[in-house]
Amino acid sequence: MAATPIWIPVLAAFLGGLFVLTGVLATARLTSNREHRRWIFDNKKLEWRELIDTLHSCLYSMGYAFETVRVYKPGEEGDVHSAIQKGFRAIRDRIFIADAIDRHQVLERWKELVAYINTATSPREPGQHGAPTIMEFNARGAAFEDKLLLMAREDLKL
Repeated sequence: MAATPIWIPVLAAFLGGLFVLTGVLATARLTSNREHRRWIFDNKKLEWRELIDTLHSCLYSMGYAFETVRVYKPGEEGDVHSAIQKGFRAIRDRIFIADAIDRHQVLERWKELVAYINTATSPREPGQHGAPTIMEFNARGAAFEDKLLLMAREDLKL
């Protein structure tokens, strides 16, 4: 019987260790990718929730533009101009959903609502009929919020 050369068991042990190491590294890489995707998803979901909540609060305060007499403290409920600025800030300071906001033109839609609010206190032409109303603003605001929810669901693939 011939003796087995020493290099064969050494090579077998080396290849076995190499396969195990490769398996460990591949598993770690896959786990890391999955955790990264989950982290991005969680942050996107959080940003959408913050944006929707903030803009809802702003829309509520913006409705006060249609009241003839308003008493409010700056920065609190009823301060239309602060609500408008808070909405602009909320839209612009998104990190994880910035691409979706740009793609769906959320800022432009917000500007349309602001333009409608600004006409609430504008003087009317002598022959002009009708004026902006709180009912129409509420309808436009509800449509904006519905569209925002659809954008969030699409972006989150829900």
